[in-house]
Parts: sequence; C-alpha cells; structure tokens
Amino acid sequence: LGDNFYSHGQATPRRFAATFERVYHQKSLDVPWYVVAGNHDHLGNVTAQTDHHGRDAGGRWNFPSLFYTVKKRFDTTIVGPDGRRNQKTMEAEFVMIDTVVLAGINDLSDSSHPSYFDPLTGPQSADESTKYLRWIDHRLAKSTADYLFAVGHYPVYSACSHGNTQYLMDHLEPLMQKHSVTAYLSGHEHCALHIEREDVDYILTGTGDECCYEATNVDRLPDDADLKYLLSRDRNPHGAVGGFASFAAATDGAARIDVTYHGASGRELYSTSLYPRRNAGGGGGGGDGGASDEAEEE
Repeated sequence: LGDNFYSHGQATPRRFAATFERVYHQKSLDVPWYVVAGNHDHLGNVTAQTDHHGRDAGGRWNFPSLFYTVKKRFDTTIVGPDGRRNQKTMEAEFVMIDTVVLAGINDLSDSSHPSYFDPLTGPQSADESTKYLRWIDHRLAKSTADYLFAVGHYPVYSACSHGNTQYLMDHLEPLMQKHSVTAYLSGHEHCALHIEREDVDYILTGTGDECCYEATNVDRLPDDADLKYLLSRDRNPHGAVGGFASFAAATDGAARIDVTYHGASGRELYSTSLYPRRNAGGGGGGGDGGASDEAEEE
C-alpha cells in the first residue's frame, strides 16, 4: 500500500535485495506482490520500482505501472437455502492507483517537521490527475467482479495525524460510490482503522513500519462515517507495536471475504466481513477455477 522504500524511495538493486528479497523470503510469502507507490517512494526514483517489475529472483514484484488493475479468481463453496453445497468461482478486481499523482505531495520525509502533517494542497499536475481520474472511472465502470477494490496509498478518510484527504473525498469517493466499489484499501497513516460510509468500506492498514500515530483527527470524520475500528497511539488496548491485515474467502459456506487486522505477532485485533456486490455481473462465474490472476496496466 505504498512507502515501499523509506525514506526517500531509494529503490536501488542493493535495497531490493536487502529489504525485500532477504526479508520476505519465507515460503508463505512466495506469492505475487502487487505494489502501489506512496509519498516516500515519490521522493526518490519511483520509476526504478516500476522498472523492477518481474525482475526479482522469484518474479514476485508486480508493479507494471503507477496505475493498473489485477483480477483474482478463486473457488469457494456456497451452501444454498436447500443445504446443498455448490462450488462457485468468484472474482475480485483490484484497481491499483497512485494517489500522489491524483492528490499531490508535501515533499517532507521527517515526521518531526512541524509541517509534515499539513493537508495536501492538490495535484502537481491538474491535467494528469484528471486524466487518471477518467481512467479510474472507466475501469470501475467496466468491472463485473463480485468484489471490486480500489487500492491507493493516501486514505480517503482517517482519524489519525494526516487526517482526511480532501481531494480524494471530492474526486475519488464519488466514483467509488457511483460504481459500487466494495472497499478502498490504503496505508500512509501509521495506524489502522475501518470506516463504512454509504456502502463503501474504508480499510486503512498502515502499521507495517510502526504503531501508532495519534487519533488527532477523529472529530473531523464526516458525521455519517461509521468508525467501526481504530488502532492509534491513544487507542491501543493490546499494546500493538506494528501489524498488518489479511483477506480470506469464508470457509463456512457463506459468500463473503473476511478481513482481519493483526498485531505484529499475528494476534487478531479486529475482524470484519465484505460481501459480493449486489449489481456484480458475475465476472468470475465462467473462470477456469482454482486460484488465478491477471494484471492489466494503464
């Protein structure tokens, strides 16, 4: 979810080897990694990250472009009203976006700087931002997936130190509501939260580096934003020092994806569920079965 190389996006071959390949080498992590860029990546050479697409030893680093889509098909067993168990192929589509291109950057890397948490002032190029918002609109409109995710670095909503991203509230959120996006996944804030607003879930998981920023902007969330979970410096009952989130298809016969927030040790901190879109076109129903994926860049 971005900020792949602290603190100035130093994505050299040595850094790839030292902080990606030698760190995430366990068998369970020998899977495709789908990447977006964050503000710290844009402070360095973000092109070096897209150029590294598919070039690591196991071909795990998937970052073909700053904007691209990934479709993931998976089999699940659904128990019908009659009690019969039916095998169904579902599809999840991920629209991977670069929120720095969309909303701008403040060019600071030191969180102790007094202006580090200042609100963003907007995109560096309004034309580029508009171009990619049109691309996002097209990709979301085209999707027939059972689950449709938008994935970016900056959050739309946050209760923590950076706060809401006004540009994304104004320009991205309407597109997600218009096209029945299941959830928006983001990082950036060194905290974790789950918000639901107007049928879109906002899953923020930003504790991979540290936990946690303070919840200084909780009162700036919209009145109709349902804050279901918040992990921050002042709301940390388990004493988490870091963490991550996992997504898994339900195994009890229901059609849903279970989202779990974990502490650094893997301890479950919070869980929620996401359900298929009501107006999905059944894009995964005719798939080849099993777990498969495909990517398409901008």
